[in-house]
Amino acid sequence: MRDHIGNAPASRPDFVQTAAGIEVRLPPLNEHVLGVGLFHRSARHPRFDWPPQGAFLKIPYKDLPYRGRLTLAFARLGADFLCMDYFSFFVES
Repeated sequence: MRDHIGNAPASRPDFVQTAAGIEVRLPPLNEHVLGVGLFHRSARHPRFDWPPQGAFLKIPYKDLPYRGRLTLAFARLGADFLCMDYFSFFVES
């Protein structure tokens, strides 16, 4: 799911749920764009940096803040837009 204000980037993070955890491929950021990732409504998990060159993240289930329905959000802020990409998934106990 995506929400945005202004001219949202065409690229999107690619989310995959595997047997071991969550994998996220972050596309490169355009010049003068900031990006960050976080678990929605969870202060118990640190935020994820989104480096300018992009990144590949592996988040094992054992490192998640809790079990059940989780939403991973990645935000990008540029001079003419704010864009949020969300990935909701379920982790069994």
